[in-house]
Amino acid sequence: MPQRVSVREVVIEADEMVTIAGQRVTSPVRTIADLARFDDDVSPRLLARLAAIGTVSLDDCRSALDRRRNLPNKLVAWRRIRDAIGAQPELTR
Repeated sequence: MPQRVSVREVVIEADEMVTIAGQRVTSPVRTIADLARFDDDVSPRLLARLAAIGTVSLDDCRSALDRRRNLPNKLVAWRRIRDAIGAQPELTR
């Protein structure tokens, strides 16, 4: 039986990339948003740790999600991020 498949392309903007040890990777806020959007099992502690390490605020995450219209899983991601970052005390390294 044929399955329906939906494909969407989401562009990674230049300001969503950083260079670490000579490698281009997504920024902390972009990584948090992507994990929250697509990983059903993402740990709230992981999202909170990434936010602490990258000095990413809840407002930064909200802005990153809001800058795109029709972003797949945007509401799910916001709920996960809000619950993880908003509920966690400040973490130390």
